[in-house]
Amino acid sequence: MKYNRSTIILTLITVISLSIPTVEACSRLLWNINDTRVMSGRTFDWYHSLGSLIYINPRGTKMDGGEKKNPYSWTSKYGSVTTAISTYLMQQGDFSWEDGATDGINEKGLAAHALYLQGSVFVHDEKDLPAINTLRWVRYILDNFASVDEALAAMQHIHIAPGILDGNPMSFHMAMEDSSGDSAIIEFVNGIKTIKHGAQYTVLTNNPPYTEQVENLKNYETFGGNKPLPGNVSSEDRFVRLSYYSKFLPETNFSTFPQSHLLSVMRTAASPFGAPYTSGASYPTWWISLSDLTNLQYFFTAVEAPNLIQIDVTTIDFEKGSGIRWLDPRNQKLFGIVNTDFKPLSELKIQRQDSISTKRGAQNVAN
Repeated sequence: MKYNRSTIILTLITVISLSIPTVEACSRLLWNINDTRVMSGRTFDWYHSLGSLIYINPRGTKMDGGEKKNPYSWTSKYGSVTTAISTYLMQQGDFSWEDGATDGINEKGLAAHALYLQGSVFVHDEKDLPAINTLRWVRYILDNFASVDEALAAMQHIHIAPGILDGNPMSFHMAMEDSSGDSAIIEFVNGIKTIKHGAQYTVLTNNPPYTEQVENLKNYETFGGNKPLPGNVSSEDRFVRLSYYSKFLPETNFSTFPQSHLLSVMRTAASPFGAPYTSGASYPTWWISLSDLTNLQYFFTAVEAPNLIQIDVTTIDFEKGSGIRWLDPRNQKLFGIVNTDFKPLSELKIQRQDSISTKRGAQNVAN
């Protein structure tokens, strides 16, 4: 029996609509105050593993926004390396490798990170604009732009619509940064698109929206308040910890390993297995990525394979026709620079499910 996208969405919503707890997961930090390089890091948390793969996406790849009505179409101008949940989506039904990029860097030193913001209300009066699904938002940014400024200017002319995963709208907010240290955070709150643009916007987690996170930060020591550093796994606590520890990162130079400095801070925002949120559910960290925007390097560590692997973006063949390639970062034999370990897309075999399984989704839908 075949399932189309609409059938899958309706079935998943029916299964889990009785109870949807608060969704909280993932953290991003931009380190742009040292003298040698600009780097960013992000954690990826979910209630079960989504089997993320890393892709090499060449120039000249034809893409569209993934929406049935008035999708935006483009041909990739820049090559990129992205981490995506595409295999999980394809197992559910009518999705493809084009869907589900949540993180990545392109050859011009622009990085993008999609994080969950539950309760996002997208802009309705933009629906006459060409549309891009949130599951293809990261690809749109990395395929087309070399800087934060370029991406923000172009996004005034598109409509962002939520994709669907496990019956939930993928209500992402977006963080992006470039090799100059510029940064932007885009959120959809109460039907209004809000943009925070500037090098000072270095931390992002999940709910509540960014402005409220900054207000909460003022309650803590070193930020004007009296509360000690919090230690829970909540989005608010992770925002405070990243803001705090990033202030004390040491100055570094090109002869040291700044990725280890940044990784040490990202690990303070990682959620252990079994650690409960207020809803009682647990959403552990499955992987951490680091993007060196100055030297065009992408680092990655997965909990199933604890080695820190490295992708040298500068040596990748991104020429049109070079082919989409993929890597499973959970392969425990991988270590060091792994450029030669990527495989052609033709070798990616997806076993679609004969029936739709939400696993623990009926009880614990969250990020």
